[in-house]
Amino acid sequence: MNPWESFIRQAGTTIAQRGLAYFMDGLVDDLEEIESGFWTASVHGSDLYFVTVETTGDEVTDWLCDCPYDGAICKHVVAVVYGIQEQNQLPYAEEPASEVSSAPGKPPKKKAGKSGGSRVDQIFARVSDADLRDFVSNVIKTEPGLKNLFLARFAGLLEEDPEKKYRTIITSTLKSATNRYGFIDYQSTHKVDRIVTSLFTTAGELYGQSNTEEAAAICRVIIEEISGIMDSADDSGGALGGYLLEAISELHTIADMAPDDLRSQLFTWCMGELSTSRYRYTGIEHDFIILLPDLVTGPHQEQAFFEYIDNGLKLARTTRRENTMWFGHSDERSLLAALMDYHERTGRNEEHIRILESNIHIPEFRMQLIEKAIDDREYDKAKKLCLDPVAMKGPGGYHQHNPYRETLLQIAKLTGDTGDIRKWSLDLFLYGWNNDAVYADYKSTWPAEQWNSACEDLITMIRDNTWKSVDGRSVSEPASKLAHIYIKEGYWQRLLLLARQNITDLRLFDNLKPLLIPHYPEEVMEMLATVIEMLSTQTGRENYRDIAARLRELSQLPGGDERTYELMKELLSTYRNRPAMKEEFKKAFPKWVQ
Repeated sequence: MNPWESFIRQAGTTIAQRGLAYFMDGLVDDLEEIESGFWTASVHGSDLYFVTVETTGDEVTDWLCDCPYDGAICKHVVAVVYGIQEQNQLPYAEEPASEVSSAPGKPPKKKAGKSGGSRVDQIFARVSDADLRDFVSNVIKTEPGLKNLFLARFAGLLEEDPEKKYRTIITSTLKSATNRYGFIDYQSTHKVDRIVTSLFTTAGELYGQSNTEEAAAICRVIIEEISGIMDSADDSGGALGGYLLEAISELHTIADMAPDDLRSQLFTWCMGELSTSRYRYTGIEHDFIILLPDLVTGPHQEQAFFEYIDNGLKLARTTRRENTMWFGHSDERSLLAALMDYHERTGRNEEHIRILESNIHIPEFRMQLIEKAIDDREYDKAKKLCLDPVAMKGPGGYHQHNPYRETLLQIAKLTGDTGDIRKWSLDLFLYGWNNDAVYADYKSTWPAEQWNSACEDLITMIRDNTWKSVDGRSVSEPASKLAHIYIKEGYWQRLLLLARQNITDLRLFDNLKPLLIPHYPEEVMEMLATVIEMLSTQTGRENYRDIAARLRELSQLPGGDERTYELMKELLSTYRNRPAMKEEFKKAFPKWVQ
């Protein structure tokens, strides 16, 4: 498998297939290598998305897409990667060269493309300052949005009131992104992104020059202006809310270097902002509160801080007892976390511990006490806190990601308790997610001469579903657990049988397929053909794209050309009244389907 295929597989079968379909449908535009290994493109989807991909040699090292997808790799990035391979003439997908009327042949070999240096850098080295200045000046006049981008990047050079100059840039940008109905739609948020990102870059440079006042002004303006338009903007991609969080994060950094007078100003500003309803539905009131301890500079501000926390806790606890909805107010965790942070900063450690112990019903606080007990080597105390029924059955208790069970395993390893290592590693492996480390922990508790027998017992327990935890839980996703064991132990024949028995579980099959191909290429080819035939009983263009992608995959297996050709011909003959399916097959195999 080449590195390009490996990257695309990381996206998962569904995303990979959709990305290929986007590429084959010609939805990748303006693909360009801006400089060696740095590619940009626009991809047409429900909106027009901007994608960047960085490569080193034949490997993808970084990527970015401004679509709202929150997974690791989106279909737009996959589509661009296919486009890069095509431009470089890399073998992203082997296609038989023969026509539909003849049997498939071996695909032609393609030459690797070359990656040149940056011509832009060459021009920069030779162009005069005057010519470059004239060019930038003319482009600013003709390209919408470029003026604000230019000002955002270099406004630090202007000798003007910091707040005024940056507010002008932001308000002008928001105005240009707002439509005639006073709304900023999802597509237009991308216009805002370029300006705000540039302003953050400027703020970082100002901070590096110890100009904390102007850096803080940028963050305040971004917070005030962006929060002011949240109710009249489509932030389904999370970009606008992300700017607010980033600006507050920058203020944390600035506060560490800022002089007391600036910190005092920021404290007054924060308290003023928290007193408004501006942030009621933005979700960042918590972040404002966590910022406050960084900004307290004297007894008067300390008193104001304590009063704010005290009033907030009274409201939070009243609404919690009454089980009422209270949008727009800080929750108990945020307020207590800020209070403990301040006590820790001012050396009041006993008060910090007292708050933790009196609010042990909050999982995060219980975990802090557990971690402290472990640091102090009070392992029995830590175990007791973990095993408390309130902890194990409440939030953060018995579910797949359980910090208490994980901590119990950690304690067992620290104390060398083999019995507890075996108990908790088995518990985590059987009920949690597949985890190499946990499996290795369990295996390590058995002498080498006993492991084969213990492993067989484990397999039987999972297969027959005889394992039960103390609270009655059973094995989660047993087929996946068996696959994990077979892979780790090299039981390839058993893994093949498991894949056959669970052929309808496409996610499992797709995960096992690349592992089985080196050992059983012919068997995998037949299983893949079975999956394609199974999918062919369903209709819909998305399903046809899935089938076409799997046919391409089949064709790339050793000896798969012939099988692919015959299977595709059979499907087209059986389902003659599916023009959409034929279209998708033609995109995937233009030389086979007429």
